[in-house]
Amino acid sequence: MSRLSRGPALLMCLILIFLALPTMAQVLQVDNPGQTAGNSPQIQPVVTLQPLRHGVPWRDPNTTGGVIGFAAPAGAHLTYFGGPIISNVQVVQVLYGSGSYNPQVAGSSSPTMGNFFADITTTGLISLMQQYNTNISGGTNQIFGNGTFGGLFQIVPSAGNNGSTIDDSNIQAELLAQINAGHLPAPVLDAAGNVNTLYMIFFPPGKTITQGGSGSFALDASFPAHTHVGDLTFS
Repeated sequence: MSRLSRGPALLMCLILIFLALPTMAQVLQVDNPGQTAGNSPQIQPVVTLQPLRHGVPWRDPNTTGGVIGFAAPAGAHLTYFGGPIISNVQVVQVLYGSGSYNPQVAGSSSPTMGNFFADITTTGLISLMQQYNTNISGGTNQIFGNGTFGGLFQIVPSAGNNGSTIDDSNIQAELLAQINAGHLPAPVLDAAGNVNTLYMIFFPPGKTITQGGSGSFALDASFPAHTHVGDLTFS
């Protein structure tokens, strides 16, 4: 073979080798029916890839366990004393007097606390509370369900209940007076007569909230520092 023809011939050999590599790889992966027991092909491990997840999974996706039941785990220390629950909560948002409330608290343009209360009471998150249903022996036969947002109200408290320090007793007295005067909606009850209304009370900056004379903290922003369930007696 002449020197002039060696170059093209070598180039052609290289091209043929590269073209044959994929075919050779496929042949090596196919089981050979003529192989003996001593030359049996190796079994490749199967790798299962889990999809990318955001957040914390409820359980290990690689386990084969069944659905987690509602029974308390061994060693649980949660004790039920037979009291009622708020089965279908009605949230009433109350601004306690005038002041510099945050726009998200006192405003009407989304996002607001009203949006939050309306969303949280009607979403699937309520179903998480059903583990505390009281339809059990010795219970009040209540089941958690969706609730409602009862609206935003701003009250004008009496001077005696609206000092720089406001005690829980002041709040209860003022809440009762405002309901009796028709300035706040009265509590709604479930079929068994249990209260469903929850008053979420927001205070302006500069107020100190106490309970039974014990100090809590001074508010430097509009904050839901107090809540009351509507377990009040009306005159």
